[in-house]
Amino acid sequence: MRFLIETSLAATLAGGLAPAAAQSQRQQNVMTHIGRAVALNNKCPALKPNNLIIGMVTRQHGIAMNRAPYSDIIVAKGAEYAREIAALDQQAACDLGRKLYGPQGEKVPNFLR
Repeated sequence: MRFLIETSLAATLAGGLAPAAAQSQRQQNVMTHIGRAVALNNKCPALKPNNLIIGMVTRQHGIAMNRAPYSDIIVAKGAEYAREIAALDQQAACDLGRKLYGPQGEKVPNFLR
């Protein structure tokens, strides 16, 4: 997941983001949650992405995470959320990640384990 962010970030910086309007609102929501989960994972290495669940959700919504514009949007959403949680220490980020995306997650259960 971290590799995806780093690779896509380079692509984003080189080419800019594709118009977000090209994606449905549901796709935008899924990409927002993936970006947030990645940002929380980067801040709290103890949290691991649940690739099975993430893969199922992206396939269900027609999101190809390894291709533009989807990868670019996920990177942008993750970077935006990383700035929002920058002040959190590692333990607070871990707690937030479990609360939002853990097994009983309020946003998307099981995105992070």
